[in-house]
Formats: sequence, C-alpha cells, structure tokens
Amino acid sequence: MTVDLFPGPVVAELADPGARFIRETVLPVEDRHRGVVHSEAVRVDLQCAAKEAGFFAPHGAAEYGGHGLDMRGRTAVFEEAGYSLLGPPALNIAAPRHIGILDENLFGARQSSSSPARPRRTSPAPPSPSTAECPVTVR
Repeated sequence: MTVDLFPGPVVAELADPGARFIRETVLPVEDRHRGVVHSEAVRVDLQCAAKEAGFFAPHGAAEYGGHGLDMRGRTAVFEEAGYSLLGPPALNIAAPRHIGILDENLFGARQSSSSPARPRRTSPAPPSPSTAECPVTVR
C-alpha cells in the first residue's frame, strides 16, 4: 500500500501566494523591528493583513474563515510562514492559538473547559483581531 503525500492542487494554489505574502508583507515588518516586536498593535496589523489576503488561520475550518487544510496541506503553508519569525503569529498558526483551532476542528464546536477531551491552557491566548479592528495599516 502506498501513501500519497502530495498535498493537492488547492494547497499549491495557496502556498505560492502565501509565500509571497510572507516575503512582501511580513518580512519587511520583521526587518523594521529586527525580528522582535514588543507591540501588540503590530501583531494585530499583521493578522488583519493576513485576513485581507485570505491566509489567516488557514488550518481552521472553512466555516470559521480558514481553508480546512489537512496535515499534508498544513505542511506546505506552515513551512512558508515559518520562513519569518513573525509569519506564524501573523497567520495565527503559532501556539497556543493553533491548538485551540485544532481542538475546534477535531471536536467540533467549542467545548467547555471542563471537558476531559480538550487540554487546558495554562495561560490565555492573545485574542485574534475582530473585523472591527481591521483594516489597519501594517506598521
């Protein structure tokens, strides 16, 4: 039995523009801040830019604005985001947010924190920008 690891044409169509987004939008911000951002506003700006470009939380379910990528698809898109230190937070794929989105994909609707199937967080995740906070210029 062979295992097909090719992510498929949809992922290829997403990975190339995703790489361009990281190079053209995220890396200039990283260069300006020398890789260290102490401002919450910069993260929110990058996440708003990712939402506008259609790359915010690509591993999330389609009904939540993601692309519903499986593990093969995630590798291609996450690899492109990992080219920059600010790429994973910009796309909302950095832990602990990534884990919460995976929980929603695996277990359906948000469960209560008392559910044994869902791991507890030890620290709160930074909130994702709401549509009211976007659009903002990338700083």
